[in-house]
Amino acid sequence: PEVIYIDDVLQKVEIVSQQVGMNMQLFQPGEGIPSETAFRYMKIPIHINVSGSYAHLASFLDHLVHY
Repeated sequence: PEVIYIDDVLQKVEIVSQQVGMNMQLFQPGEGIPSETAFRYMKIPIHINVSGSYAHLASFLDHLVHY
């Protein structure tokens, strides 16, 4: 896509963290890295700090993967 909607990603991560009982402390997008393949996309590393129990973390990651 021509436009990257990091605010949408932040909002979705916040929603998921609240749903599973995690406390999100940091959401910091990094610099975009263009793909080196025939498929045109950007890799955008995002640093996230959350706190909560191990079970909440597992649920948080599961929700992110399937959101």
